[in-house]
Amino acid sequence: MSDTKAIFTGDRCLSCTSYMANCPVMAAIKDYRGPKLVGPAHGRMHFSQENIEESLNYCSNCKSCDRACPSGVAVSTLNMLQRAQYYKNHPHLRSEDMLAHGERMANLIRKIPFSATFSNLGMSIGKALGVFSALGIAGERNMPAYAATPFFWFNHVKQEKQ
Repeated sequence: MSDTKAIFTGDRCLSCTSYMANCPVMAAIKDYRGPKLVGPAHGRMHFSQENIEESLNYCSNCKSCDRACPSGVAVSTLNMLQRAQYYKNHPHLRSEDMLAHGERMANLIRKIPFSATFSNLGMSIGKALGVFSALGIAGERNMPAYAATPFFWFNHVKQEKQ
């Protein structure tokens, strides 16, 4: 196996713990087992415990583990590949789907007259009633409001050249 291909497998992983000092997620979330276990080890061992698969979602893909790896293994890429493999067999949550596809949601809302206004009102009421928390969305945050006019309608506005 060439060195270029080896960095995208766990075969060059020395199982050191240099990533532990550099991973911001490990410092913040005690349940996270670390990028080395999630990416390289999971790819080699094919763990079956559900809690290991759940920890795939903790990785923010900041690539700190890539910079810390003395062997040059692309740990963050391995984590994302494991996440993709996991989601082939496990569906995303509805809240994750809604947050990940904001443009699709906006297109659906835009098809009904005045729906942006009602959607924004519904989000305000839903936040106040704790619906966001029930969906797994941080209830302390405001969701971006839907615009009544789609942005592409402003294509006729030209900027002055300086």
